[in-house]
Amino acid sequence: MNISIVGGGDLSTAFIKQTSHNVIVYSHKDYDLTKQDRCLSLCKHLIDTDAVIITAGSFDSDLWNMWLINTVAPSYIICCLNDRQYKGQIIVISSNGANWTSWPEISQSRLVYNTSKQAISKFVAGIEHAENSGKYIIIEPSKFQSKMSQYQGSDIAHVVNAIEYALANSVTKITLPSPKQL
Repeated sequence: MNISIVGGGDLSTAFIKQTSHNVIVYSHKDYDLTKQDRCLSLCKHLIDTDAVIITAGSFDSDLWNMWLINTVAPSYIICCLNDRQYKGQIIVISSNGANWTSWPEISQSRLVYNTSKQAISKFVAGIEHAENSGKYIIIEPSKFQSKMSQYQGSDIAHVVNAIEYALANSVTKITLPSPKQL
């Protein structure tokens, strides 16, 4: 299977190490997802693959970029692929934070991160519901070992396994619990 990954980072690296698929990664360094023209240019490269996995995500103090990277760019890329009659699977890595967006004294950055991930999860669910094609898949992992989480949380291999499962089966959503919930 030919797979394109949008985002780069630790999850992309782990997926490549653990899979036998042909994978091309379009990293943050190559495509600035805060720029609409770069997202449009990227879509032209994705159209001929069997699956697109969007791993791009941001959790930092730049609230504007978090919205652009976590929600706007993935939604725009999906719409661009649809406009081009893309037939492959589209998997978006969201966050379990989409299911628990707020609590007393939550930091503004955490609130923006969680709600931006909730928005992309809802968008993917909505487009899948509208088309009922089975090609749109949302994966909502809890904190896993990556640079974004200071390498804390569950083993990144669990997320890779969920991606592999989604590629092989007809599912539309996978939510992975935190190690504390197991």
